[in-house]
Formats: sequence, C-alpha cells, structure tokens
Amino acid sequence: MIADNVGDNVGDIAGMGIFESYVGAMVAASTLAATLTAAELTQYFGGDVSRSMLLALPLTLALIGLLSSLVGIHMNVFRNTDRSRRWRFPKSARPRSFCC
Repeated sequence: MIADNVGDNVGDIAGMGIFESYVGAMVAASTLAATLTAAELTQYFGGDVSRSMLLALPLTLALIGLLSSLVGIHMNVFRNTDRSRRWRFPKSARPRSFCC
C-alpha cells in the first residue's frame, strides 16, 4: 500500500497525472462518439456530421497542440542564436520540417 502511494506520488510529480487525465479525456470523447446512434447524431449535430468526424476530432485537436508545441520550441531555440551558430546541432537534433 505504501509503495503504491509512493509510486503514484512520483508519477504525479513527473507530470504523468496530467498526461493520464489528458489521454483519458480523449478516450472518453472518442468513446462517446463511437456509441452515439444515427438518430442521436442527427438530433445533436444535424445531418452534416458523421461518426468518423467526431471520432477524429479529439485526435485532431491533440495533433494541433503537438504541432503548435513544436513550432514554439523551434522559435524559442533558434530565436536568440545567430545564423552561423544555428546549425551546429548534431544532425539527429535538427528539426527536419523547418529550414531556418
């Protein structure tokens, strides 16, 4: 019991509690979308929204957040360096999708 509480505390400190909540919310949203009937889809969203669109929505939002984070990291890392020092990082650490 004590070891379980210590492990939970370490995971919460490392940020795993936040990640677990985030993933849990995405799974819950996808589960709700998957269990809606055709009548409920029409009632709540009209005829122009399909089940596959609702299933993809949480993953699309997560992807937008991930890409925004990568852009922010890129801007922060390369903002204060001069052009001659920008690409002195090892090839494995260079961002592949950005040229400058």
